[in-house]
Amino acid sequence: MESLIKTEPLYNISYAKESPGIYFDYISDMHTTAANWEIAIYLNVSIYQAHYLQIKNFQIETLGLCNEATESFSNECSFLCLKKKFYTSDICSLFKNTSEKVLTEFEFETNKLLQIVEEQDHSKHKRNVASSIKEMIYTLFGSIKIDDVYKLYSNIRTMIKNGQKSQNLAESKLIITPANTNDAIMINKPSIDATTEIQNNIRQIRRFILSEREEFSDENIKIILENQILNLKLIYNQYALEIGKIIQILHSAMYGKLHPLVISSNQLLDKIKLIKLNLSPDLNIPVKLDVSGMSELYRIMQTTIVKSNDLIIFINTIPLVLSNMYKLYNVLPNPVYLENNRFMFIQPRFKFIAITIDQEYFINLSENDVSLCTDTNRFKICKNFLAKRVVTSNECEINLISYSDVTELADFCKIKYTSFKHGIFHKLMSSNSWIFTVTNQNVILTCFNVDSITEVLTGSGILSLSEQCSAISGGYRMIPFRTIYSELKSDFIPTMNLTKYIHNVNTIKEYVSPEVVFSKYKDDNEVTIPKDNLDYKKSSIYINCYVIGLIILCCLLIIILSIITIKKIFNFKKIKNVNVNQPSSTEQNKQNQDELKIRKGKSLPKIIV
Repeated sequence: MESLIKTEPLYNISYAKESPGIYFDYISDMHTTAANWEIAIYLNVSIYQAHYLQIKNFQIETLGLCNEATESFSNECSFLCLKKKFYTSDICSLFKNTSEKVLTEFEFETNKLLQIVEEQDHSKHKRNVASSIKEMIYTLFGSIKIDDVYKLYSNIRTMIKNGQKSQNLAESKLIITPANTNDAIMINKPSIDATTEIQNNIRQIRRFILSEREEFSDENIKIILENQILNLKLIYNQYALEIGKIIQILHSAMYGKLHPLVISSNQLLDKIKLIKLNLSPDLNIPVKLDVSGMSELYRIMQTTIVKSNDLIIFINTIPLVLSNMYKLYNVLPNPVYLENNRFMFIQPRFKFIAITIDQEYFINLSENDVSLCTDTNRFKICKNFLAKRVVTSNECEINLISYSDVTELADFCKIKYTSFKHGIFHKLMSSNSWIFTVTNQNVILTCFNVDSITEVLTGSGILSLSEQCSAISGGYRMIPFRTIYSELKSDFIPTMNLTKYIHNVNTIKEYVSPEVVFSKYKDDNEVTIPKDNLDYKKSSIYINCYVIGLIILCCLLIIILSIITIKKIFNFKKIKNVNVNQPSSTEQNKQNQDELKIRKGKSLPKIIV
C-alpha cells in the first residue's frame, strides 16, 4: 500500500512506493437504509387547558362563597356583627385581587404555549379537512402524507377513549405512546395536595354559611382564604414549570429534534428493543441498544409534528439499515511527475465510491448524495442506492480497488496529461493530511514552542500535521482545522505505477489545463492552483477575450451599416415625394418665360371702380 517515513512526532511525510495517479480518501464506513420505523408520541394539550379552567373555577367558587358569607350578615345586626361583616368583606376583596393576579399569570403561561403553536400554524401549515374528521390537521414541522395523519389521529383517539397506554402496530412499522408530560402536572404530589386542600377550604366556607353566626370566629375565614391563595400559587408554580417544559419540547421539535422530556432514554430504549424483535434478519437498528445509543438516536431521528385541536403528535422516524457494510471513499486524481513539468493522472468518473467489506458490491455516489447522508458515531447512513456487483463492473475505480494486478489499465481508465510549474496540495477529508505532487519543493513547518522546520518534498506523497503545527509550501498554507481520530491506513492507494503505461513523453499530443485535474471537486477541500501554474488558463482567457472583442466589433459594424442604409432609404423616399408634388422642368421654363414677357411689355390696365 504505502511506505511511511516518520520524520518528526509533530508531523509526518510519507511517500508511496508506486505512483498510481489516483488516491482513495477513506471517509467512513457506510450503511444504506431500506426502511423506517416510526414512534408516534402524542401530547394532549387539553390537559393543560382543563387544569387552568379547574383552577379558575376554584377561584370563582371560593369568591362566590366569600361574597355569600359577607352578604349573610344582616345590616341590622350588632356592632360586632357589622365589624365581622366588614372584616370578611376586606378579606374577600384581598382574595379576589390576589387570586385574579395568579389567574392572569396562569393565562399568560397558557397563551405562551398557544402562541408558539399558532405561529407555526401560520408559517409552516398544511391545512386539510377529512370528511370523517371534523377537525383541522396542521403540520407544524416536517412533511408527512395527510392520509397517514388521519389514520394515526384516529388510532390515538381510540386509544384515549379505551384508556389504552400504548399500541404496537408491527404491520405498519408504528408504535404509538403518550408523552411523559401528559400526566406530569396531574400526578405531581404537591399539586394534588394543593388541589385537595382548596376543595376542603371551599367546603369549610360553605359550612360556615350554613352554621350559626355566633359560632364564627373572625379569624377563620381569613385563614381559609389565605390558605386558598397559597395553594393557588403552589399550583401555578407547578403549572408554569410544566408549560415551560412543553415550550422547550416545541422549540426542539421546530428544529426536527425530539426532546428527552417527551420520552426518556430508558423508555425509548424499551420501544427500540420492541422494534428489534419485529425486524427481519437483514435489517438492523443503527445505534447500540443501550442508553448511550439512545442519546445518539435522539440526534439522528427525523421528527415531524402535527396538531389537531388538543393533540400535538411527534412522529419520530427511525432509519433501519441493511446489514451490508460499505467503505466510502472520496476518489481523487493524484498527478504523477514525468519530466519537464509534465504530469499524468487517472481522471475519476465519480466523486465518491462505496464498496462492501467483502468487495462483492459497490455504489457510485455524487456529492449531493453524500450530503444527504446522516452521520452516526460509527458510520454514515445513506439512502438505498442501486448496488452493482463488482465482478461484472468495468468501472476504473472498482477494478483498481478489487484487483491488485491491473494489466489492461488503459482499456477502462481515463489517463490524462497536464503541465504546471509548481506542486499542488489537496486536503484529505478524513484526516489532517494533504496529498501532494511536486518536482522539488520546500515546505516550512511551524509548530507550537518549536523553531521552524524546513523539509524538501519530492514526487508524490502525504503530509500529515498535528494540531500544533501548520505548513507553508509554494503559496499553499496547510492548517489543521479539527481533531480527527481516523487513520491514514484506512485510505487506499493502488499498487501500480502509472508511468509504465507511457514510453515516450514527447509523443504526448494532448494536455489538459491543470485546473481540470480537480475541476469536478469544488468543495471545502478544493485544490487551489497558484496563478503561475495556470499557463493554459491564461492563454485560454486571452483567446476568449480576443473572440469576444471580435464579436463585439462585428456587431458594432453591422449596427452602423444598418443605420446608414436605413438613413439613405429614408432620404430617397423623401426626395421622391417632393418631386411628385413639384411641376416638371419643361413646365417650369414655360412659366418663367411668360412671366418675363409680362415684365418687358406694357403694364396691365388699371381697373377703376
